This record gives sequence, C-alpha cells and structure tokens, in this order.
Amino acid sequence: MTPALTVKSKDGKDVIITQTGTKLANIGKMTITPEGKISTELVGSVPAPDEGSGIAEDTWLEPDGREGRFVDETVNRTMIQIQSEYSDILDQKIGTSAYDLISNDPETGERVARNHETNLGDLCADAYKYVLGADVGIVNGGGIRAAINAGDIAYKDAISVFPFGNMTLVAEVTGQQILDMLETGAMNYPGEHGSFIHTSGIEYTIDDSIPSSVKLDETGVFLGVDGEYRVKNMLINGEPLDKKKTYTLASHDYFLKNGGDGYIFTGKCKIIHDNVMSDSDLISVYIRDDLGGVIPEKYSNLYGEGRIKILSAEAGTDGDSDASAQTAEDENASDVSGSTASDNPATGAELPTAVLLVSLAAALVSCRKYYGAGK
Repeated sequence: MTPALTVKSKDGKDVIITQTGTKLANIGKMTITPEGKISTELVGSVPAPDEGSGIAEDTWLEPDGREGRFVDETVNRTMIQIQSEYSDILDQKIGTSAYDLISNDPETGERVARNHETNLGDLCADAYKYVLGADVGIVNGGGIRAAINAGDIAYKDAISVFPFGNMTLVAEVTGQQILDMLETGAMNYPGEHGSFIHTSGIEYTIDDSIPSSVKLDETGVFLGVDGEYRVKNMLINGEPLDKKKTYTLASHDYFLKNGGDGYIFTGKCKIIHDNVMSDSDLISVYIRDDLGGVIPEKYSNLYGEGRIKILSAEAGTDGDSDASAQTAEDENASDVSGSTASDNPATGAELPTAVLLVSLAAALVSCRKYYGAGK
C-alpha cells in the first residue's frame, strides 16, 4: 500500500493525503519538521530493542515467527487472555463445505468480489434474503472481506467474512431504486468498486459496451443516471422488474442507512425491520440452521450461479453470459405484477418475514449470550 499521495490545493500548494490501511496491519507515521517539511511512512514491524531505542529489553519477547515483529510482554499476555476467553465461541463449528467460497480469484490471487459474481457473494446475498424473509437480498462486494476455505466452518470464519459488525435490516424500496443501486454498482466495471452488488432473487446483465453515465456529487454520492443504463434484463424472482412496484430488500445498515459506497437510501425508503442481527451472525444462522450445516452443491461453482451476466464490448460476451442474455431486450421498463418472497430453494422451508434474534453486533461479549445459550 502507498502510504501517501500528494495533491494540489485550490491555491496550488502541495497537500499530502495519507492512510494506514485496514485490520491494524500498519501504524501510520507522519513526521513534520520544524521547517514544515512533511513525510509519511507505514510502520509494519517493530525493531529489536537496543540501547538507543529507549525500549527496555526486559519488557519485550523474541519475534513471534513473523520477521522483525517483537512483542510487548504485557500486551501479549492480555491478548492471549482475551483469545482464550472467547476461543470456545470463535471456534464453534457452524457447518462444513466441500467447496472453497471465494472472494479472490484462486488462479491469480486478485480480488474478484468487487467486480464479479462469486459463490461466496451468492451465499451471503441468499443469507440476507432467506433469513430475513425479503423479496430480494443484496450485499456489496466491498463488504466481503475474506474467503471461506473448504472444510469445517467456524464462527470466526463468519466474522472474517464480515468483520465490521454491520447490522442487518429490511427496507421497502421501489424497482427504480433497485435499478439505480445496481447501476451504481456497475459504474466502474470491468474495474472494481466496493458498491458492486451480489444478489439473491435478482438477476441482471451488465453491458460494458455502454459507458457509465452515473452522476455523483463532489463527495461521491449518487445523483442520477444521465444516459443509457448499463444494467439490463433485470429479473426479480424470475419476473421482469417493475420499476414502480415496491419490493422488500434485505441488506445492512452501512449500505442502506449510512450511505456506504455512494448510494443513499436514507429518507428515500421505509425501514420495516431494523437492527435484526449482525451480518456475521446472519451468515452463521443461514449456514447452520437454513442449510443444515452443509453448503449445498448450488454453491459449488466458484464464480456463482450466473445471476450476474456480462455483455463484453470486446468479445461480445464472457463466460458468464448466455445466448438469451445477448439477445434479450431491455426489460427494465416493464410494469408487471412482480413476485413475493419465495421458499428457500436450499431447504424447501417457508421462511418468516423477520427473525427476532439478539444481535451480537461486533462485540464478543454479546456472542456469549447467543452461542452460550445453545441456540
């Protein structure tokens, strides 16, 4: 990661913008000299203590297997205590999978969840739809932070996928709002963007031969679409999108309430179920209860079920697209009686419209309340 970049202010002066990344991988260090010179760096390791460092040698442990990373004894002891206290919860098995559930391309190692359908994106979106009982479920690719490897799945794996503790909710939105949301998510394709949408109950095609005409304000918030839509052939539970109809949509507060990734629903939709549970709990409940603890074959394709199809400007189509997607007319303007929430295809069970579970939020103390009760 580049720790900083320099941009020009309105009056032509150099301004340094700096960042440290995520997950406490680095400490950001900015140095300002008496002369006003500014420099930045990322500190990703701690040098060994010596006489000149000002660090008492007897307070530090040897490197813990990671090159150059000495460990403060007091901090390390506290971390071990916390990890031990919650290990029973974090290590609790919630399911098993015969398939890798991906966020990165296994061939290149590059991140794909922000510009391509994946089986993990499908599973997460399904969790929103079926656990919360909505017409459709969505998850933004930027919110999927880790993969789940084949084998046993523990609760800590669910937290790795969704580490931020976003709270889940259900809102009433129009078909037009869903279309605009997907268009915003597709605006950078084939480049990646955190707002790229993984869906459940929604199928759509991105035509990348059409330049994006999404308009954003100076803060990156969606204003409208000033041209032809790239998103085509939208289906809601198998029926053409009705832009005037109201649908129930399940997602999380960062995306639907807090304006995350640029599309703001706040004040434009009705929240009918709020703060139901954390997103990591949601996928835990879906895997353990709805799927019976076994990831089914529908998630075996690393690149998903084909809910998102691509019309490529260069090749005409990519591997996700089929002939019907290439020749189908744009159905976004259709006004038909859309479908309602359906049964879960993975279990055949009819699901309720809301699940009233105590949220673990992001706090592990709350985890003990939920998992310690044997639910």
